[in-house]
Amino acid sequence: MQLRSQPTPLVLDVGSALLANISASSVDAAAGGLNCSVADSSIASLQSAANWSAVGEGNWTVSMQLMGHKFGWTDLSCTDGAASGRLQLTVLQPSGPLDIAYRVLLILFVVAIVFCMGANIDLRVVLRLVKRPVALSIGWACQFLLMPHLGLAVGQLLLLALAQFPDLPVPNALAFGLLTFSCSPGGSGSNMWTYLLDGDLDLSMTMTFFSNICAFFMMPLWLFAYGRLFIESEQVLIPFDQVAYTLLQSVVSLVLGVLVRHKWPRVGKKLTKAIGPLSVLFVLTVAVFGSYVYFYLLELLVKFPIVIPFAGMLPWLGFILSYLITMAFRLPRPQSTAVALECGVQNAGIPIQLLLFSMAKPEGDIASIVPVAAAILTPVPLYFTVAAYRIWKRCKAGEDGEGRSDSYELKGVANAGVEEDGEAEELGADAAAPRSGWVARSRHTQV
Repeated sequence: MQLRSQPTPLVLDVGSALLANISASSVDAAAGGLNCSVADSSIASLQSAANWSAVGEGNWTVSMQLMGHKFGWTDLSCTDGAASGRLQLTVLQPSGPLDIAYRVLLILFVVAIVFCMGANIDLRVVLRLVKRPVALSIGWACQFLLMPHLGLAVGQLLLLALAQFPDLPVPNALAFGLLTFSCSPGGSGSNMWTYLLDGDLDLSMTMTFFSNICAFFMMPLWLFAYGRLFIESEQVLIPFDQVAYTLLQSVVSLVLGVLVRHKWPRVGKKLTKAIGPLSVLFVLTVAVFGSYVYFYLLELLVKFPIVIPFAGMLPWLGFILSYLITMAFRLPRPQSTAVALECGVQNAGIPIQLLLFSMAKPEGDIASIVPVAAAILTPVPLYFTVAAYRIWKRCKAGEDGEGRSDSYELKGVANAGVEEDGEAEELGADAAAPRSGWVARSRHTQV
């Protein structure tokens, strides 16, 4: 049976009604009438149907009123007893005051954090690294060549995994959200993790600066090149003007922060201290307020938990592969650490804002699930890495300290023998010994 609807497609909001005209045609029509029903009554229901009419043998037209109950997809099925057909019915969550407030907060947080990141950039350090751009070039290649292609590969794997869920009509939107996250610039969190792991902090901050500038050009490039692989079948156009506008907000905020640091260094240092609290507030806002506003999306994520490991796979593979590449180029460990963290810790605010503001519902809402999940999962291995590194560092410091104490004790014994032979020999022994506070305290104690 062939079904046609007016309007097409059948889309309505939660709590609203839709009057639809359905036309059905079947070659093998039975003597009975046409029966229609909604597959999942918790998502939408058929309130009434009227103006039934048979237009020739096997042809029917009917007007029906549909009511939306909660966000999701279901089927409107019709049968005449011999054949059946179905149409997809989509129920969207309408934008309310809380949704608008959340989006405004998201913009303010992204602008404020990027502005403070710019105030953390010392142009002298940037110029010094630009003069010898080996590590910077490798980091750029990992950020804008490795990560987008990694996102493309993981996105394709996600589509294969989602093929077993026919109830999810827009799996490509989730894969596109993963690609958008992989094309994003580095976030300010990479600087904190670089500091905790004794990486090259100057390189990390410089990469953050350049990645946010370059994202204005590279992010639209990769979304244009690979985005159609995921969303062409859904007939969703990528609004590149909105992409550019979102990235322009970040670039302008970053440049203004750099200018403030250059013009008023003391103000810049004070703004730098706000990065940590703002980042924590941003994560809490997304996790708490965002979860409340978009609770219906979390229900979707719980319904399809296969998305979660793929959301974490992208940043985790970014850490590992970027570190291996830098080691292959024989970069020092601090620089390798900075590059790996910069590539793995993405600026999640930009893809979330881009997807929510730029794409139509429900694709934009669904796609934004992935960067939110990825941002939450990104630091999970870093917690364990920092803990293991701190334990190893303390153990190594303890072993080195014990070794130094033994050597200093031996030096003290030698000096005692020297003192018996005269002051001149004592001074000569002291001159030959390393200049250390431990040695000085040992000698003064003996005197």
